[in-house]
Amino acid sequence: MFNVTTMNKHLLISGLGILFLSNVFSQNKVTYAIPRTLPAPIPAISATASHKLLIDDHLSRVGDQLTGLSSGGDTIFVSSVKRNQLQGNWMSFYKPGQVLDSGRMQKSVPDGEWKTYYPDGTLRTIRTYNAEKLAYVKNEILRKDGRSTFYALTGIARQNMNAAKHLMTASYSYHALDNDHSGEQLNSLSKRVERNASQNSYHAPFNQCLHHGLYMNFFPDGKTRDSGYYKNGVRDGLWNEWNNDATVLAVGSYKQGRPNGDWKFYNKQGKLLYIQLYSDNGKLKDVVKMKS
Repeated sequence: MFNVTTMNKHLLISGLGILFLSNVFSQNKVTYAIPRTLPAPIPAISATASHKLLIDDHLSRVGDQLTGLSSGGDTIFVSSVKRNQLQGNWMSFYKPGQVLDSGRMQKSVPDGEWKTYYPDGTLRTIRTYNAEKLAYVKNEILRKDGRSTFYALTGIARQNMNAAKHLMTASYSYHALDNDHSGEQLNSLSKRVERNASQNSYHAPFNQCLHHGLYMNFFPDGKTRDSGYYKNGVRDGLWNEWNNDATVLAVGSYKQGRPNGDWKFYNKQGKLLYIQLYSDNGKLKDVVKMKS
């Protein structure tokens, strides 16, 4: 446990990686930054982003089974529903037999492993969520009794509530896949799935979530783009990034959302370029450039 009053002031800046740290080496023409937990600047939270997605009234329901149909009558998603909330297995489709995403819901919040796919069936992303822990974190953030706190997100919330809320949204979880620049807020479940099937963006069928476990992104050819772990909503443990030719780009670790220890950066030939050294509180201590 840690006490918010003693939390280092670098938690938000270094921990979330909002500070864009980069080094440029002229002879290698390399510019790279620590993978950021949040895009910078932090986007404003919409009025609906922290609420559960509304289920369209016109969707087909047979008992607890919920089915979304395209204008041509094809099934575009299937799920179960309980008390007007998504519950149990979820799966959506680009077209019949061509899976777009799959996972499980607990009261319209993703729980467990969630996968998305490219149109050719290649795995695109893996996220791991925990619906129960989301409830615990939200309750602790709202608590006003002054007791010691357990979750790093609570400390972040005390410094910047907007940042903490954003870390618990689908727009954060898939911000790298948001290529839709229309600015339209898609609050309709069926419209989100239809939009996903017709363009390169991905809008999850949920608004709230909490990362807890494996996190991976893949290139269209199936090679891994990056891989790491989250714990209670923030990055924690080993993190790896690769180029699209499968060569290593960066390797480092996070501790409660903050870069920790040595971060190593490589060129496409596999040569170590430099090392960034971080303290336990996520503060950059030094940069060691390798000799040519």
